[in-house]
Amino acid sequence: MYNKLLTTAALLAGIAFMPQAHAAGNIDCQLRFNLSGWSVFYKTASGTGTITCDNGSTIPVKISAKGGGLSVGKSNIVDGRGRFTGAYTLNDLFGTYAVAEAHAGAVKSSDAQV
Repeated sequence: MYNKLLTTAALLAGIAFMPQAHAAGNIDCQLRFNLSGWSVFYKTASGTGTITCDNGSTIPVKISAKGGGLSVGKSNIVDGRGRFTGAYTLNDLFGTYAVAEAHAGAVKSSDAQV
C-alpha cells in the first residue's frame, strides 16, 4: 500500500513539473484574389488568389463560389481582399465559408455582403 502511494505521489509530482505545450501563437493573414462568374438564377464564379500571413507564409489558392437568387448576368472581382485572424497555421484557413449577399441593379449596381 505504501509503495502504491509513493508511486502515485511521484507520478503526480513528475506531471506537475513537465513543460507545458504552448500554441505557436496566432497569425494574421490576408487574401488577395480575382474572381469571375455568371448567373441565371444560379450564381457560379471561380478564380485564384494568394494568402499571405504575417509570419512570412504564402500559398496560392483556388476559389469557387456558388449560390442561388434572383440574378442574371456576369460578375467580376479584380484585386479582391479578405482577412483572416486568429489562425495558428495556414492549414487552419482551408475549408468552406458561408456568405450572405444582397445585390440590386440594372445599369448602376449596389452590393452588400456580410
